Amino acid sequence: MKKLLSKKGGFTLVELLVVMAIIAILVTLIIYAINAARLQSRNTERRNIVNTVKSANEGYFSTNKEYYPQGTSGTPYTMEELLGTEAFAKFAPGATDVTGRDPTDQAARMCYVKNSKSTYTLYIVPEPSDTVPSCSSSVPTSGAENFSVE
Repeated sequence: MKKLLSKKGGFTLVELLVVMAIIAILVTLIIYAINAARLQSRNTERRNIVNTVKSANEGYFSTNKEYYPQGTSGTPYTMEELLGTEAFAKFAPGATDVTGRDPTDQAARMCYVKNSKSTYTLYIVPEPSDTVPSCSSSVPTSGAENFSVE
């Protein structure tokens, strides 16, 4: 009995290591969840910018019966370039309030391509795709979300 009462209270090294391992695992899971939420937020912001441009294009076309921003047929613009053009300001003055700037400054993740006088393609390449196409090339066939009007 005397031996039990004289034992000092405290944690063993193994117990401390187990607690530290559990804390490390929890911190890792929290960091992963935060990064996933940030990624989703950036993709949502891209979709909102592209949908604003799409709405502005369609509103202008239905009101004025004029075609979409011209540019060179088949040559993609980044969204930032499109919103900065004089032609787009004419088509959608309200949409120019949107910066068009990609949340990660990867401009080629959001592109606009005029296919013909009456059709265009808006697309985004959402994260986590590491392959970001150039907006000066054609519309990617895989990995992109398409907002076409044809």
